[in-house]
Amino acid sequence: MIAEKEQEKVAGETAIAQESADKTEAIKTDCKKDLDEAIPALESAAKALNSIQQKDVAELKTITVFLDPVLNVFKAVCVLLGKDCTKKMNP
Repeated sequence: MIAEKEQEKVAGETAIAQESADKTEAIKTDCKKDLDEAIPALESAAKALNSIQQKDVAELKTITVFLDPVLNVFKAVCVLLGKDCTKKMNP
C-alpha cells in the first residue's frame, strides 16, 4: 500500500519533470535555430569591420553633409555604443 502510493508519487513527479524537459528542449531548439540564422550575419559583419581601412575613416571626416540613410546608420551605431547621437559635427 505504501509502496503503491510512493510509486504514484514518483510517477507524478516523473511526468512533471518530463514535461519540463520537453519545454526546455523546445526552447533549446528554437534558440539553436535563431543562432544558426544569426551567426552568418555576425561573421559577415565582422568581416566588413575588418575590411575598414584608415583611408575610409579619413574620407568620412571630409564629408560635410550626409545623406539620410547614412545618418540613420551613424545614429544606430551611436545607440549601440551608448553615445549621444544629437551632437553636431565639428567642422
